[in-house]
Parts: sequence; C-alpha cells; structure tokens
Amino acid sequence: SKRYELEQVLLLRLSLLEYAGETARAKELLYSHLDLPNFRKRAIEEEIKQKNYSFALRLCQKGVELDHEYAGLVHNWKQYMVEIYRRTEDLAGLRNVSRSLALCGDLDAYREYKQSFSPEEWEGQGKKNFLTNLQNQPWSFNTYPEVLKLEGEASLLLAYCQKFPRELLRYLPDLVEAYPDETDQLYRSLILEDARLASDRKQYQKVCKLLLSYGKTFGRSKQDDLWEELRAGYPRRPAFQDELGKVR
Repeated sequence: SKRYELEQVLLLRLSLLEYAGETARAKELLYSHLDLPNFRKRAIEEEIKQKNYSFALRLCQKGVELDHEYAGLVHNWKQYMVEIYRRTEDLAGLRNVSRSLALCGDLDAYREYKQSFSPEEWEGQGKKNFLTNLQNQPWSFNTYPEVLKLEGEASLLLAYCQKFPRELLRYLPDLVEAYPDETDQLYRSLILEDARLASDRKQYQKVCKLLLSYGKTFGRSKQDDLWEELRAGYPRRPAFQDELGKVR
C-alpha cells in the first residue's frame, strides 16, 4: 500500500539522520509522523525509556483510537499500556487493560491480570468472574481451555471437552486421573463417531491410530473390547477390516 511504502521511505530517512548524528532532525521527523505505526512504536519506546510515562500513555491511547479497525495494532498499543501501568504501579489501569487483552486470547495478559490480585481475591471472585467472561468471548476457543488447564479447573475442562469432544485428545493427560470413567466414555465415543464417518483407507488408519492410543491410556482389555465392536460393526468395509487386522 502507499502508506506502507511511505513508512518505509521515512524509516530509511530516519535511520540516515540517526546515523549522521542529527538527533534533533531525527526526533522532529519521528514525531511528525505518529500516524504511522512504526513511528508511533518508536516514539512510545523512547518515552518509556526516558520515563515520560504520561506522554507515552497518551501516545498509546491515541494509537488505540486511531487504529481501532486494526486489532493487531490495538493489541500492540495495549501491551505498551500494560508495561506503563506496571512501571507506574497503576493497579486499576493494569487490571483494566490486561483483562481486555486476556479476554482477546493473550495468555501473558491473563497472567498479568491474575497477578494483580492477591491469592485470596483471585480465588474469591476474580477467577470466577474472569472465566465466565472468557467463556462468552467468541474468539476464546483456544484460550478458555488453556486457562482452565492452568487454573486446575478439571471439572470445567471436562465439560468443555464434552461439548467439543476432539479437544479431549489435547487435554486427556489433564483429565484422565480425576475423571477416568468420563474420559474413557468420551474417547470411545470419539473413536466410534470417527469410524462411522470414515470412508477411505487413510481415514480408517486414523481410527486405528486412535484405537492404539486409547489402549495405551485405558488398557489393552478395553482396547480389545472396542476393537471387537468396530470389527463387528463394519463387516462390509474390507479396507477397514484390513486395517483393524493390523492393530489386533
């Protein structure tokens, strides 16, 4: 885009001025083009370095306002805001912005947000409120279960896997000890459903691979029982029968 091309030309000019030691002209160029993301980024970093936190914060807030249509840029400006609030020990600001980032899927921001609470506050209402809000975010599909895992919320993680069964393959180690029967049934159901939908040898091989994995977790006896069920259930699928024969 023309904006990107302009930014690259101006960045080159800025580098040449800095290399030549023309500090004043370089600063004037930098602060004359704060509408360009890399220039705003450089300015924010310079103000933070000089401990001009109020001005750095205003630069971030203006960036959020100007770039509201660009989620990635807004995320960057808010990350700088978190750093500024941390340095200035502004607890309210830190919580507000880190929570906003965390609800958009930033796990580092989640940790920052959690650390702003005492253990008692977090276990009281902080965690519950945050998880409820996170669960309702449309873009939290990957973040929500990860936070449940980090928080040791096995019952909620199980409920999540029951809603999205394939996620069990990712979180089985975190659930099987506390919920052996539920995870066994969920895994069996997943394999049976995959077998029902499979229609070629490659898919049959995937089912058999899952069957072996199931056996490693829940034991050879249960694997054999499920193998028999699959063998008896699909007598007219010779390729599937052949693949099952290889994992007996």
